[in-house]
Amino acid sequence: MVSMTGGEQHYLLKPEQLRERLTQLSTGDHRLIFHNAAFDFAVIDRYLNGVAAAESRNWLWTMVGENRVHDTMLLAALSSMPCQRCDEPSWLF
Repeated sequence: MVSMTGGEQHYLLKPEQLRERLTQLSTGDHRLIFHNAAFDFAVIDRYLNGVAAAESRNWLWTMVGENRVHDTMLLAALSSMPCQRCDEPSWLF
């Protein structure tokens, strides 16, 4: 299963629907945000390669080349680290 969101609309896709959805997303200034991008990207890339979806796979790699693939895992790790000044309201800024 693949879970996607556009912020207001959410999608739960079967793997065979991924290719079509990526094709729809390729016509705009979209960004891909993952939590553990290295794993998710590798799984998606391998799947697209296996089903001979060259157009969707090329678009996915173009997103990487254009710096439009982001990962929330590092931010999550940083925000959960112990902090000596965490009781101060501005510790994150």
